[in-house]
Amino acid sequence: MSKANRVFSAEFRAQVARRILHGESVAKLHREFEIKKSVLYRWCDRSRKEGAAGLDRKAGRPPGVPLRRRRSRASGKNHCASR
Repeated sequence: MSKANRVFSAEFRAQVARRILHGESVAKLHREFEIKKSVLYRWCDRSRKEGAAGLDRKAGRPPGVPLRRRRSRASGKNHCASR
């Protein structure tokens, strides 16, 4: 199965988080589902802090996080001074 852009339901994420919270190894779940450990820890943390609502969020930038703005070239800073 291709691992690129897989989408997991909130129900699946909740089940996996529950398994971690009940003592199952993150490494075991990582091997079983081929999901990055960092993602599994993130699901577990969200489940612990926010409950089911934390796992229902869509992927991408969390609400309330501003966009990063690039510096404009007019700012006087030359990013390529060595050229």
